[in-house]
Amino acid sequence: MKIYIVEDDAHAEETLEKMVLRVLQEMGTTAEIQSAPNGVVFLQKYAGDGDLVFLDCEMPVMNGMEVAKRLRKRDGRVMIIFVTNLARYAVEGYEVGAFDYLLKPLSYPAFSRKFKRALEKIESEKDAFLSVRSGRSVVKVVVSDVYYVEVNGHNVTVHTTGGDITSRSPLSELEPALAAYGIVRCASCFMVNLLRVKQVKADKVLLTDGTEIALTRSYKKEFMQKLAAYLNK
Repeated sequence: MKIYIVEDDAHAEETLEKMVLRVLQEMGTTAEIQSAPNGVVFLQKYAGDGDLVFLDCEMPVMNGMEVAKRLRKRDGRVMIIFVTNLARYAVEGYEVGAFDYLLKPLSYPAFSRKFKRALEKIESEKDAFLSVRSGRSVVKVVVSDVYYVEVNGHNVTVHTTGGDITSRSPLSELEPALAAYGIVRCASCFMVNLLRVKQVKADKVLLTDGTEIALTRSYKKEFMQKLAAYLNK
């Protein structure tokens, strides 16, 4: 698990981190914790790899709500908990799908209760994901959201329920991770997610969104074997 703390007050950041570590110890678990002194620095360093962000609302240059809006454009799944002096952010938080908010000064009993609830939700919704390098960022892609992967020249495009993600990483670099999660070759330029297969025709694979992908002779036997094994499993 990876947790970010975005807080411009060093004392408040230290207090919050101590509370996080205390709860994690009580629950017998661990997490990587990273801090950022403001929203600009956080957005520059964020690589789409977070599970939870504690986000201060009252920060200079860019307030917490603006940071959250920009974060949501890059990562729709990371959990956000606002840390604020103003209760009105609890209402505004719905705009960015915030999980909860904490009022300053922090009270450990209230923090512990809300943080534990957040950890339980993260654990219950845990899903396999892939890390795909796109430009200068690393995008976290949930495996079940993938329809198919396409090679076009030097680019690899991952087609998902939330849109397309294009990477210049060679398919040979991505393929082992993709195959481990049931995304397999059906043609030299295509890999499909077996979870999303609706029907197999003579030379086509029909996906649940209606997309038809080529199924070539050289890959058909192995593809059908993997599909059968997946369905039996």
